[in-house]
Amino acid sequence: MASLSRLRDKGIREGKNRFEHSRLSNQLFSSYAKGKEIRSLTAILGEGSLIDVDKRYLEFAKRFEAEFINQKEDINRSIVKSLDKG
Repeated sequence: MASLSRLRDKGIREGKNRFEHSRLSNQLFSSYAKGKEIRSLTAILGEGSLIDVDKRYLEFAKRFEAEFINQKEDINRSIVKSLDKG
């Protein structure tokens, strides 16, 4: 994750990206980190112990991994479409 953050920060600059790129990427990474934390707790405590907001973070982490982190190589999505998806 740290390497991705450095690359992301080098690529975000005025005139290159939309104004909300940095804010959106920070929100996505924060929500993903929260989802991963809840996933770890769920392994110990069980899914029945989760409140609704925790379940949403868990679902977000699952979708984020599927749609962004594990994006297939043959998917050619522009930065604009990625930001919209985010």
